[in-house]
This record gives sequence, C-alpha cells and structure tokens, in this order.
Amino acid sequence: MNQFTCAIIAILLALSFSACKKAEQYYKKLDAQPEVRNEYQTVYGVGDTLILDGRLNAENQLEIKIGGVKAEIASLTKIQKVIDRAKIIITPEMGIGPDRPITISSGGNVIQIRSIEIIESSAMGQLPGPVKWQRVTSLSRGTMPLFCLNGKGTVFFWTVANSIIRIAKDGTSTQMFDGNTLTDNFGSFTINAFNAGGVDPLEQYAYFSAITTDSNADNVTNDIYRLCRIDLRKGQLTTLNRSVLPKTNPTHASMQPYEGLIGNVKIFQVTGIYPDRKGNVYVQLSQEQNAMAKLAADGRFKYLLNYNNNSQSNNPLPGVKTRQALEFSYAIYPDEGLLYARLQGGTVSVSLFDLNAQAEIYTNNFTYWNPVSSIYQPYISGTFAVLTLPSQSANLALPGKRLLNFYNERADRGVPATMGLLNFNLKRGERYAPGGVAAGIYTLSPGADQWLNYDEEGMIYGTANSKSVIVKTTYQ
Repeated sequence: MNQFTCAIIAILLALSFSACKKAEQYYKKLDAQPEVRNEYQTVYGVGDTLILDGRLNAENQLEIKIGGVKAEIASLTKIQKVIDRAKIIITPEMGIGPDRPITISSGGNVIQIRSIEIIESSAMGQLPGPVKWQRVTSLSRGTMPLFCLNGKGTVFFWTVANSIIRIAKDGTSTQMFDGNTLTDNFGSFTINAFNAGGVDPLEQYAYFSAITTDSNADNVTNDIYRLCRIDLRKGQLTTLNRSVLPKTNPTHASMQPYEGLIGNVKIFQVTGIYPDRKGNVYVQLSQEQNAMAKLAADGRFKYLLNYNNNSQSNNPLPGVKTRQALEFSYAIYPDEGLLYARLQGGTVSVSLFDLNAQAEIYTNNFTYWNPVSSIYQPYISGTFAVLTLPSQSANLALPGKRLLNFYNERADRGVPATMGLLNFNLKRGERYAPGGVAAGIYTLSPGADQWLNYDEEGMIYGTANSKSVIVKTTYQ
C-alpha cells in the first residue's frame, strides 16, 4: 500500500467518524425533542383531564402550556415502559373557547401540538342549578297536545270528547271548550279524524284541522276537511275553511285554488298549526301538500316553503322550493317567524328558515351522537364546529334564535340525560342546566313524546312515558 492510498483511507475514515458523530448528535437531538401521540380529544371542559402520551422527556425540565398558561401536571407516569403519560387538569385560566394552543418544552426544545377547544364545565349551565323531571298531571289515552308556545308553562290538549283542556303549570285543569255538539254555518258536524291544533300565545283563540262529516250531499263522494277557530273566552266556533276532496281519483284541479282568502282555498292534510300573538297562523301540510303555509291576520292564505323535492312527485304547489326535503324533525317559534329543520344522515343537519322572508338563512352540520352506539360523551357546550347532536331528540324553539335539544342517558358509560341549548346568534351551544337531568321514573321516548312550553323561570314542560303524563323540570 503506497502513501497515497494510505492518505485516502485516512481521509475516508476521518469523514466516516465525522459523519457518525454528526448522526449521533442528530439522533441525540431528536431523542431530546418532545413528541406526542395525536390521540387526545378535540374538546375538554373545565375540570376535565387531558392525557398526553409520547416522548415527553420528563426528566429534562418538562413544561406544558395551554392557552399560554403553564399547566400543572397532575401526574406523570410510564406506560409500556417507554412512553411518558402526563395528566393535566383543564382550568378556566387556560381560556374558554376554540383553538387553545398547546406547547411542550423540555431541554430547550419546544414543539406545538394540536390545539383544543375548552368549554365550560358540565357543572355550569344557563340555569343556576341542576334539574329533575316532576309530574304535573296524568293524561287520558287519546288526548292530543295543541301547540302553544308562550313562556307561561300552560299546555293545551284536545280530548277524545272533542273538548279543549288547559293545564296550568301547577297542574290545575280547566275545560276551555265543550265540543260535544259542533255546529257552524254549514250545520252540525262530527269529527272523524283530528289532524292538528294550536292555541295562540295570548290563549284567546284555538285552531284545529280535522276530517269531518256533516249532512250536506257532497259527503257521499268526498272527504270533508275543516279548519276551525274557537274563541276560548266566548266558547264560539267558526269554520274558516271547508274543503272537499274526492274520495277517489282526486286531481290537481280538485285541490285548487291553493292561495287566496281563507274561505276560498283548498286545505287538506294539516299536520301542524302554529299561531303567533299577532293573529297569524303558520300551517304545516304533509303528504301531497308537503309544505309550510301561512294564514295571515287579514285572512289571506299563502304558501311559504315547498319542500316536496321528490323527483317522482308532480308537485305544483306554490312557495319557495327548499334545497332538500325537510321531513325529519321540526321546531318552530311563530312569534319570530323561524323554522328549525333537522335532517339526519352521516351528520345532523340543522337549517334555520325565516318563514316570512321565505328563505333559508343558516345551516350547520353537526356530528351526531347516538345514545346506543357512541363511545364518547356528547359535546354539548362549545362552538357549532365541535358540538354533537343526538340522533333523535325532542326539540323546543325558544326566543332569541335558540333551539333546545334533549340527550337521552347512556347509563353504561355514565352519561346522564342532558339538555343542550343551541344559540344561533352566537353559533355556540351550552348546557341548559348544570349536570344531568334526574329523570326518575320518567322517559322521553323519541318520536312519541314532545316538549310543549316553557315558563317564566325557564322550566320546560312536555309529555313523558309515551304521552301518558305531563312533566316539567324543577330544581333538584
């Protein structure tokens, strides 16, 4: 081996030792840099525990900041012998809201990991204390709730005897109308099928729709639909509309006119009646007439929204067509002219409609929470971006663009029944009352029971146990 070859070998060995040293230094630096698994949740409440797993290098002056505030590490352990686990209690000082940054530093190395949203504690809510269900009164089989949303806690029902019963928030029942004999300017009539009804917020007028029979000759080959108004203070019934529909082979012509003075139009299968305090009545129609209409205080009937979007349906109804069929769940606040429509697919879509503007003014897709299959607790407080909504829910519209939802309990995972409030002005949600609702012996069955009203103290009234009882919330 000549001197030149030896020199080359020496240089290569030197470079190799230098590269190895640099690689060693690089890997030492890499080992010193914190690293965290991206397995923690997106949302945490004040008082919750955030668990961070990874290479934290706890022995090297570990410091964790959330929202710019140094976090107190409640515990620091090893899992699987090599992974550090830090448990941190979320505090109000870290800031309420979305995008609270998390930084981790140790040994002079600083990294920023995925931010979280911090929400108010489950011990907080709009009401000052936790609530429970309390019985107001029992219901007889076959009674039908009448819509009345006035913030007084009163509820109204139509009985099988064609009477209207008012139940005050203390449980006192009063018969407001005796319908044993029903008479209008067409003569006496009987009710074959009661469709829907509602009472205005002032509790003066009740409205109802029904399929009826009277002594007129047109009853033989036609179904007779009536839309009636009852003056509850005077006990007087007035038929606003009497529509005749052929029992066989009805045509579009037989269903017209659609709009005009209330006495002249054709109105059939009504499924919801929602009066406001100004004399207007919003009317929900189903089946072939899948739409929302309005009977104005001046007596004119007009279609607002037409959401029969079945491509196979020849739907000639007036009204602004919605972008999708709205047929899953509704809540309406007549005094504000607002309709909340829920649809469920992979997410729960909630759309807000201004009925008088005949326009969809807001929509949001929420992740849906199923009380049977979801493994996480529902997110009830926080921005709309992180909230979860139940797959099925009783809904109640409240003033100020707010929508109340009910989350059934998940006992096997320690998830109590809860009420969540969506605020469409703030685009945020919050618990209606701290903690869970103590349900006791009462169950709100999805699709069977419904919320009916609220009172001056913010208590909620509705049916429970498959409409066999009226309950209200009260403080525990």
